[in-house]
Amino acid sequence: MRVLLDTHAVIWWVTDRGKVSAKVRARIRASGRLPEVAALIDDDDQNMIGLGWNSLAISPMHAIATARLAGPHKNPFDRMLVAQSHVEGLIVATVDPQIANLGARVVW
Repeated sequence: MRVLLDTHAVIWWVTDRGKVSAKVRARIRASGRLPEVAALIDDDDQNMIGLGWNSLAISPMHAIATARLAGPHKNPFDRMLVAQSHVEGLIVATVDPQIANLGARVVW
């Protein structure tokens, strides 16, 4: 299963891979490709693509899925990650318990 990295996981992957758990690194290796990263800012998207990452653009289906998520957690970025994980069949690499509370499959 492909992996979608939460923001902190992207930063740690780039700056100090030792902070990324062994489970996450194993999942990424098993998928046979670099993880997905959410496409939010054009400059960051270009930097990630330059590093060979898979930039996951926000689609209308992601937006609709975001609106359908239940739960009190209202952080829009977290909700988009969860929606993208549902629509694309991804597992989210995160230490944030709110992501699992919104219904995403998580690994850390």
